[in-house]
Amino acid sequence: MADVILPGAAYTEQDGLFLNFEGRAQMARRATFPPGDAREDWKILRAFSDVYGVSLKFDSFEELHAEMYNQVPHFADLDEVKSAKWSKFGTTAKLSSLPVSAQMESFYMTCAISRASETMAECRSAANAAPETIAAE
Repeated sequence: MADVILPGAAYTEQDGLFLNFEGRAQMARRATFPPGDAREDWKILRAFSDVYGVSLKFDSFEELHAEMYNQVPHFADLDEVKSAKWSKFGTTAKLSSLPVSAQMESFYMTCAISRASETMAECRSAANAAPETIAAE
């Protein structure tokens, strides 16, 4: 039983800034417009701030991103992988020469929407077949 239901748009229905698992900031563009009264997440938060008298430093998507870049400069470096600033931790051990990789092969297929999508299934099939096709040529 909900007290409030927010008419949020799906991630495919709004522009956004995402940070992937390797630390790369990526801009996503909407694929389609949200249905009915659904709104982009930032617009819902901005409307709530007015209701509760909280002053936010943005009134547009561009102003929101400028504030994000001000607070977290890494977000402004789109499509760049930044080196981590490591501090001393852990214990001394022998390092493996094997490359570091993600534990999952298709991390982009981990959400139910992507798994149910025929288009994503075709893309995954094409991506898996690509190395063999290139090798055959």
